[in-house]
Amino acid sequence: MGPFLFCLVIDSLSPVCSNTHVVKYADDVSFLHFVRDLSDDNLQKEWDCLLSWAQTVKLPLNLDKCCVMDFVTKRDMQLPPIRLTENSSNCLAQVQSMCFLGVTFSNDFKWNLHFQNLIKKASKRLFLIRNLRRARCPPHLLFRCYSSFIRSLLLYAYPAFCNAPEYLHNKLFRFENRAFRIMNLDSKLHPSLESSMTSLCDNLFMQIAKSPDHPLRSMFQMKASNRTRSTSSLVKPFTRTKRYKNSFIKYCK
Repeated sequence: MGPFLFCLVIDSLSPVCSNTHVVKYADDVSFLHFVRDLSDDNLQKEWDCLLSWAQTVKLPLNLDKCCVMDFVTKRDMQLPPIRLTENSSNCLAQVQSMCFLGVTFSNDFKWNLHFQNLIKKASKRLFLIRNLRRARCPPHLLFRCYSSFIRSLLLYAYPAFCNAPEYLHNKLFRFENRAFRIMNLDSKLHPSLESSMTSLCDNLFMQIAKSPDHPLRSMFQMKASNRTRSTSSLVKPFTRTKRYKNSFIKYCK
């Protein structure tokens, strides 16, 4: 009953500004506040309302876990810090990276830290594969355990960071080659990590193309009627910068 009752309580939490989106998952809440210029910055107001809501429903916040991370594309924009309370000089901690739903985001829009954490977690799980091999586990069971406990970790939320640079992807491929050497298996006889990545992105894009109500549908544009070569009804939107272009699923048609 605990999680169910908590969901009923947290359902009443909503943003007060039109440029704020609230993401709720289990007992974690994140505010996405979009600011084009300083006149749109109402994050302090959102924080004050969050504190007021927490006091009303009697759910105290853990301030040690509350933080702010700014994604700034304009170098001359300096966003003010968020005060903990109206009369307090203490401010919320400003961080350069944070883990959001299992994916590590950095304020410089780079994926280096996420790949670093990914390989670190996966490396710890190789101990299981070593012990299974010492126990003379059959090869097909070794690969199944690797796919379940390690490869699944490497593929988690992959479409979110599929456009990371090639040298970061190569780190994952080298890690898998090392895992296959530990299992004493021929990587050519099993589905590769790269093929699994491609399949994930293809499946996600097909879901977006087939479902008009998909949350990511708004990221794409409808195909013009005179374009008949592609089998999909969606195309990438026109982008002026390479960073914006690479933010979309790279396997979309």
